[in-house]
Amino acid sequence: MLWTFLNRWSVDQAGWSVAAIRLRHDVRRPATWLSVAVAATVVGFVGVGLEASVSSFAVVTAAVVIAIGDVPAAFPVWDASLMLQPAGWHRFSRRPLALPAAGGWLTCRLLWPLLGLGSAGVAAAARGETAEVTTLMVATGSLAGGLSALTTAGLRLVGLSAADAATATLLAGWLAAAGMAFTGGALPVGSAWPLLLVGFGCWLVAAGGLLGLAQWLQLAGEGPIAGLLPRQFPLAGSRGPRGPDRLAAIGLLGVLPACSPWRRALRNASMLLALSAMIGWLLLDPSSAGRYGWLGTAIFGGLAIPAATLLDGDEVSRGWRSLVRTVSGIGPQGRKLLTLPSPGLHAAFVFVGTGCLMLWPPLVVAVVAVGSSAALPALLVAACLAAGATLVGGGCVAAHLSGCRGDTALAIGLSLVVFSVWLWQASA
Repeated sequence: MLWTFLNRWSVDQAGWSVAAIRLRHDVRRPATWLSVAVAATVVGFVGVGLEASVSSFAVVTAAVVIAIGDVPAAFPVWDASLMLQPAGWHRFSRRPLALPAAGGWLTCRLLWPLLGLGSAGVAAAARGETAEVTTLMVATGSLAGGLSALTTAGLRLVGLSAADAATATLLAGWLAAAGMAFTGGALPVGSAWPLLLVGFGCWLVAAGGLLGLAQWLQLAGEGPIAGLLPRQFPLAGSRGPRGPDRLAAIGLLGVLPACSPWRRALRNASMLLALSAMIGWLLLDPSSAGRYGWLGTAIFGGLAIPAATLLDGDEVSRGWRSLVRTVSGIGPQGRKLLTLPSPGLHAAFVFVGTGCLMLWPPLVVAVVAVGSSAALPALLVAACLAAGATLVGGGCVAAHLSGCRGDTALAIGLSLVVFSVWLWQASA
């Protein structure tokens, strides 16, 4: 019995030691406190007229993504390469781990935005909000926090990078918030609690669709990444073409940030969605032009900020440098030129590309519909989106240039997005 007690005591001590290490590490992260601050701003969104449940769902999702960032441990990756056997679909395979306990890190980091959400609830009660509004805000935020953590963990488990998982989490949470906003007007007055079910259902559809897309692309084959450099496998592996062939295939601007097939599919879908919104909101119904502003903000915040700050492109850049060193016939000056792009330049490429995707519909309408009632609203929307994108992109690039970590740059970018949206709503 004494031996059992000592074993249990040693396990408990080890667990507390691991928790203390994680706590000491995360307390020193600026992203940790920015996640607390962003979650606490929910009460500010309620103060400028947004529905408590909708604003809580959207803002807490961003706060959870800020808090999680890129955990310093590896997730176990489940390979979706199902093998067709005589008996049917056979099994999943599991890749070996590098460092375990990523789930523990993620769970610990979820506590910080919940702390900010609790502070928002206290502030709302002190400001005189009704008990129902305060309870609804805290309950919706807690639901959004748990769903966001599950989305991030699930997509990391199927092999997506930290940037792709952050994008999926943001898009799922914001699509759920949009579904709640559109459904709220159809519900009877005083029935705010059913919006929680609407949010959960929309999140389930969005997250399930993104997860299914990732699995389908993995089953369809790895496919070429930007510059034909594999993003998730080492350069020295046996897969893919030889080093000189890869170098010849990259060509001009081959060191642009990596774009996985999953992210390319989302980018194409965003282009089609922006085109549909241009026709429906900017051309046919100019009074709804403000809705395109929300859509453009979601596209820019969800697609650009994780890719530019968590830097999938940095992995490609490191692989590029390693590849250039192994290829003969390139002098030191040529190597210096080929490996010139920095994290700040990578981030600038991502922001410019996504900004063009977001801004071309209202700019086209503003030019084509000159003299009609659709031109001025489209121009105002384009100007607001351009100003917000400049603020957010400039903040993230400045964070990279000052030597900040990727998760700190992510926290700065998403915090600026939340502030821009609040300013937009407050001035509306």
